[in-house]
Amino acid sequence: MKVLIAYGSRWGSTEEIAGRLAELLVEEGVEADILDVKGERNWPSLERYDGVIVGSSVKVTKWMREPL
Repeated sequence: MKVLIAYGSRWGSTEEIAGRLAELLVEEGVEADILDVKGERNWPSLERYDGVIVGSSVKVTKWMREPL
């Protein structure tokens, strides 16, 4: 199984969580790629993945726009 973890982080917390999540998935035998979507123009084909996890920072009840 292969999973893409796409995230957007302003202060680094979401990036840390994405990294830890990838570590946990790998421990369970799941291949995990991490993608910082801020400014990303070369998205990998989603057909390569069995699942996608999207993470974003939240400030004053608003999601960061980049991951969305």
